[in-house]
Amino acid sequence: MNKKVNNILYISLSITVALLVLYVFLFISLKNDVSLANQILSEALASSKNAEKLLQTEKVVKESGDLVVDIDKHIISKDDKGLAIFLNILESSGPKLGVDVHIATLAEVEQVNTPSLFRTLKISVNLQGSWKAIFAYLKVVEDIPYKINIDKVSYSKTLSNTKDKGIVDNGLWSGTIDFTVLSFK
Repeated sequence: MNKKVNNILYISLSITVALLVLYVFLFISLKNDVSLANQILSEALASSKNAEKLLQTEKVVKESGDLVVDIDKHIISKDDKGLAIFLNILESSGPKLGVDVHIATLAEVEQVNTPSLFRTLKISVNLQGSWKAIFAYLKVVEDIPYKINIDKVSYSKTLSNTKDKGIVDNGLWSGTIDFTVLSFK
């Protein structure tokens, strides 16, 4: 009987050791699987954050596109075409209102508060027309959708000297508008 008990104990011990080895193997395997699952989860979260940042960036780019179009409508483009369009607006608006318009000067000026991306153009426009027409033209200049700062407006009555009547009021006024406008460099 002793031998039977020893065999049973030996078999029990062998089964216990085998189960213990199996448990250790399963524990290590499970630990590796959990570690792999955590790594996959971390990568998924990182990928999700990157996707969210990408969507936010795409939204900013779309919104910026609208802003760029808006800026282009308010600042003269850096090519000569943009300046030509702006000057054409100034010159073509006058005759429609009964004002003779002449661009007297156009120069680039340095201003401390102008960002480096822009240049400031100083423009002087000479005008001649009726008092009402000159002020209507001034309103048009103020309403042009560019970033315009009017520095000075001056006007005076234009009188004609005739042989028959001497100095005569011909109903015309002469004026000058000095302003600055932003342009891309």
